[in-house]
This record gives sequence, structure tokens and C-alpha cells, in this order.
Amino acid sequence: MIYRFSDFELDEAAWELRREGRVVDVQPKALAVLFFLVEHRDRVVSKGELVDALWPGVAVTDSSVLRAISLARLAIGDRGREPAWIRTIARRGYRFCGEAWESTGAAPTADAELPFVGRDWLLRTLDEHCQRAIRAPGQVVLLTGEAGIGKTRVAEELARRAVQQPARVALARCQEAEGAPAFWPWVQVLQQLAPRDRDGRRQELASFVPATGTDDAEHARLRFALFERVTSVLFECAAEQPTVIVLDDLHWAGEASLRLFEHLVSRLHASRLMVLATLRMPARESSGPLLRALAATARYPEGRRLRLESLGRAEVSQLAEASLGQPPAPGLVAELHGRTEGNPLFLRESLRWLATQGGVTGWIPGATPPIPDGVREVIGCRLDELGAACRQSLEAAAVLGREFRLPVLASVRERSQPD
Repeated sequence: MIYRFSDFELDEAAWELRREGRVVDVQPKALAVLFFLVEHRDRVVSKGELVDALWPGVAVTDSSVLRAISLARLAIGDRGREPAWIRTIARRGYRFCGEAWESTGAAPTADAELPFVGRDWLLRTLDEHCQRAIRAPGQVVLLTGEAGIGKTRVAEELARRAVQQPARVALARCQEAEGAPAFWPWVQVLQQLAPRDRDGRRQELASFVPATGTDDAEHARLRFALFERVTSVLFECAAEQPTVIVLDDLHWAGEASLRLFEHLVSRLHASRLMVLATLRMPARESSGPLLRALAATARYPEGRRLRLESLGRAEVSQLAEASLGQPPAPGLVAELHGRTEGNPLFLRESLRWLATQGGVTGWIPGATPPIPDGVREVIGCRLDELGAACRQSLEAAAVLGREFRLPVLASVRERSQPD
């Protein structure tokens, strides 16, 4: 769901606040407060209700609530504004008093400005799985690939095509940032497939607090019962109309959401449901809930794992022409393909930079353009996930160039170590 008021957008699927299309930096709890108040804008929300919804099972001081409200007001420019959007109702609580509009459409991604090219074999394969799910049994597909390779764009294209089947589609995005409610991707799914909450399952999911540490028997029993109820709701939706669920960035899902994914996959054979999850594959030595969820997919007879590869030169040429407004020279295509290695995100950012330099006429053969800020940010996030020793090795490798021998790298590393 997307809520729009004035020049702001609150996008539940992306879990972000935007103003005039630009993402607003806002603290996670303040953002959660905004979502809750806007969703319940038809009434006053008490402080106790806010605490129960956003800090379940946690002892919260009044100052924490007031700070979250204050930061929410700051994010939407509500301080000093008359009339205020977020109003304090004496001795009762808070209410969002602005006029807001709702939209169930997924927010466009940054890639939406460029045409969808290539991936024909992949879309044909996904279409086949969608058709199989319509006839039953249910299907589960993992779409893997590196950051920026286009997993989200492919998933959205499948969703667009599935609606034409016709099938019902729910697209949910997992969040890397802290502060999202428990079972957040599944809450999004139920919001789209069962807007009237199907006996309150959405609120039940949002309020269920996974136990920390070792599960006791009672907690495990309650969790299993909850998973069965949610699964039955999804199966009911699929029985009424073939249904596709897209879980974007599954690698960021919390343990509780992954366990529910694992449970659903184990029951999928009895449904007309297709589940498509996009993710970056974890390291081989990793362990934990994500690997258990992936193992459940591997055990399911109708499970499939597809890897998204880089774009070829023909696709790079198509995107360059669409972005720059005229056919690019073969030399420019070769340079773009070599520099970005066909990564759609890196390619898009490079094309944006080139457009600011005059497009095709601004290209100087052999010149080394700067790395766009968007690419630097993505690479920086990936480097932050690595250990210190690995980052030091990469720094040394960057000096050596694209190809080198390991003994040479070891020598450079040894020489670069402080005495």
C-alpha cells in the first residue's frame, strides 16, 4: 500500500517515506509511527496502542514515544505547520489529520525509466512455473544474483505478466534496516491479498513476538498454529484465484519470516500458489535460518533455483540508445559493457552520468569516466559486509589491477602491513 498526502508518499512495500520522489531520511521507529498513524487516520490512536503495536513486549518510556512522534513530525515538516498533520489530542493520544490517498500499486523502481531488455529465457521459464501453479501443485522459485543485477526488475516484470493470466499478485519487499515489524514481508502479502484481514491474521502476525534464544515447547506450538492459520488464508486466496507471491530481497528477512517461508514451502503442493523469492546467495560457510529456508526449497519437488546473469552487449546497446536518445557507437557500447560488466545498476548509473556530459557527443574514446555515486554506494555497502582482512586484500588487489597472481597479492599485503 502507498499512502499519498501533499507531496509525500509513504510506501509500505519499500518501507520508506518519499517527498517529490526523493527518499526522506527518517529514523525507523519514527517511520513506523507515521505508517501507523496514517493507516489509522480515521481515529485517535492512544499512546498505549502505539506502544503495543510498535514496541511489542518491550518496556518503553514516555520519552521514547515522544521522541518518535517528534522525529515523525520533523520528517514531514510538521513543526510549526498550521494546521498540523500529526496532532496531539489531550489525554487521548495522537491523530493524523491530513487528507491521504491510498494506492495498492507497487512503487516504480529506479530502473523503470529504462526499457526491460533481454532475460527472454528467464521470463519464459518463470511463465511456465506460473502456468504450472495455476494447474497445481504450487511452485517455488528462487531468483539469485549479485546486487544490481536486476532481480527486482525481473520479479516486477513477472508480476505484470501474471496479472494478465489473470492471476492475483502480492509483491513484498524485505527490509535491511532495523525497525520493521515482525513478519513484515508476510504482513505486506496479507495486506494485498486479504485486505479485510481474514479473521485478523495480519494483526496477529504483526503482534506475534518471536522468542529470543531457545524456543520453549509452548512458544513453538503457538508459532506452528499461527503458521498454519496464515498458510490456510493464502491457500484460500489461491483457491479463489491463482496467486503469485513475490518476496524481494529474501536475504534480509528476519528469522520469523524465514521460518514462515519454510513452513509454507512444505505445504505448497496442496495449492495453486507460486512463490518467487529474490535474494543474494549467502556465503558457502554461512549457516542459520536463511540456509534452512533454502534447503526447504531444494527438498520441494517443484522447487527451482535460477541465477540471473549480466546483460550482453546487444542489451547494453539497447539500453544506451533508450537512455541517450540515439544509437551509440560500437566503441561506446564496448566500453560501457567492459566497464560495467553488464550489471544493469552500474550501467544505468553510468548512462546517467554520460547523459549529463552531453550524451553520445560527450563520450571521449579511451577516457576513464568517474565511478557514479550510486555505484560507489552499492559497492561500499557490499564491502562493509566483509571482514577487515578481506577488505585489506581487496585494497591491495585494486592497486594490482583486474588480473594478478596470488603470490604477488600476498607480497603486496605483506609490504603494506605496518611494522
